[in-house]
Amino acid sequence: MPIPWDTIATILTILGSIGSLAYWLGRRFTEIEGRFRVIDERFKRVDERFKMIDYRFRELERRIENLRVSMVSVTRSIQAFTFDFLSIKGLITRDERDFAIRQIDRIIEASFQITNPLKPEEVRFIKEVLKEVKEKDPKDVDMRKVEQALRIIEKWSNEECSVEAFKAWMYMYLIKVSLEKERGEL
Repeated sequence: MPIPWDTIATILTILGSIGSLAYWLGRRFTEIEGRFRVIDERFKRVDERFKMIDYRFRELERRIENLRVSMVSVTRSIQAFTFDFLSIKGLITRDERDFAIRQIDRIIEASFQITNPLKPEEVRFIKEVLKEVKEKDPKDVDMRKVEQALRIIEKWSNEECSVEAFKAWMYMYLIKVSLEKERGEL
């Protein structure tokens, strides 16, 4: 049985519409794909800019850290020179050394309870050294222990970079040079 012309016409119209729709959709998808390519390129450029900014921030952080380390080093050098000079002149007395011992003890106690910057064994060691300095004749004090206590406090002040840690370093250095003066080593 033959297919009627009106059915064929309807089918051809539908096929024409489908073809036309497919062509239109194809053009739209191509256009959308092109826009996505443009957006991808923009994101790549933005990503590169963020990478550059991130690099600049890391470089700035490195420079700031170097500046901080330099400032701490210069400040310590000035402080050490001052205490060395005062000690050579005989201006640091046993009373001042006892004052420094009390100050370190106070700083360590307060800091240990708040931020816990030192290990318990480091705190005990420093306290033992301070007790030895206070109770023994300067010639009988083990200077290696004093130097070790100074290194522990210096490490603490480098890591924490707080005023209290730096004060503890100053007081410990003052104790060290006053002992060296009394022992005739300075």
